Amino acid sequence: MLSNWSKYKILLYAIAYMGVIAHTYEPLDLLESAKNPEELSDVVIFQDPFPDITAISYSKDPSMPRTIPCPNPSDIMPCECYPISNTTIDINCSNVTSEEQIRSIFNKPFPFTNFRTLTIKGNLYVNVLRGGDLGKCTFQNIDIRDSALIEIDESVLEDSYETLLTLVLINNNLNTIPDISQFRRLWYLDFQYNALLEFPLLYSNTLTKLVLQGYPWETVPGDALQNLPALESLDISYCSLYNIKPDTFSNNQLGYINLGGNNIEFIPNNAFKLIGSNNTVMLHYNRISTVPPGAFSGITGTLQMSHNSLKYLSEEVWRPLLESNVMLYIEGNPFECGCDIAWLILNETLLSRIHDTARCYDGEAFTDLNPEWYENMC
Repeated sequence: MLSNWSKYKILLYAIAYMGVIAHTYEPLDLLESAKNPEELSDVVIFQDPFPDITAISYSKDPSMPRTIPCPNPSDIMPCECYPISNTTIDINCSNVTSEEQIRSIFNKPFPFTNFRTLTIKGNLYVNVLRGGDLGKCTFQNIDIRDSALIEIDESVLEDSYETLLTLVLINNNLNTIPDISQFRRLWYLDFQYNALLEFPLLYSNTLTKLVLQGYPWETVPGDALQNLPALESLDISYCSLYNIKPDTFSNNQLGYINLGGNNIEFIPNNAFKLIGSNNTVMLHYNRISTVPPGAFSGITGTLQMSHNSLKYLSEEVWRPLLESNVMLYIEGNPFECGCDIAWLILNETLLSRIHDTARCYDGEAFTDLNPEWYENMC
């Protein structure tokens, strides 16, 4: 019998798989994937400027003789080693059948112990990674997803404190995030669709991108990001959030914030006080009906407010953003299109900064509204 939490995870993961969530986990070109917005369904979703990190899939016959610098294939079966270059090797242990087996493999004498990537995908046999299970090997990237893993002992990764760059732990059963404060170079942590019951308090001076999609959280603590001074990209979409505390996203270097697909109804004053340039805030597919003046400060790039419950566009709230050259996406809201938008319809420059998918509740496009109505009747 599945628990309610397991059912919740399956539902959210299914939604992500069907394409509602913007992220995709196919291998991406690091240079091309960071720049161009893509249209998803009827809402424009902007790709996070920091691309997703995924391990590359390979195919190799383990009976083949050793390829330097890899270990002998027979010594590490069912793991597989792949030389990427003369000095770079990856190892895939998706097919191990027990915790004892993975420990035995990594505690054999390897000719070289510095790996680029460790991959474990779809494994249902490893529940716990304990100290010593990975021997003395070091890794730059670790990607464990779609597995039965419920615990990672913090000491199991201690030999990678100086080398680990990316840690991807997706759709496992982990209820805590390993302590990342000891990693000297870690910049990317993707911990979506696990079993976290509350927003984690993380410590890192190097973490640049954090992905925490798909949790049953109601709010984010006001001090949640205070110990992540280098953070530039945050994705906490599809987490059932209904509340944002003032100053949670303020006075930091965040250039990309994704809060889409939550249950947020109200944006408080001083919710966003950003200091970076050309930043993006995603609030699509929420229930936002009210935005006070001062809720958005320092946004200079894109504000995605599509598919919420906005009926009015107060000049006091939205003019400062448009005058700062923010591009505003508001399709899918039930706008009444009365005199509250006269200031917008009568100003072609400001109207051009509203994406042309914006429509009134009856489907009429903002760009088709007759300015004379607003000149003569408002």
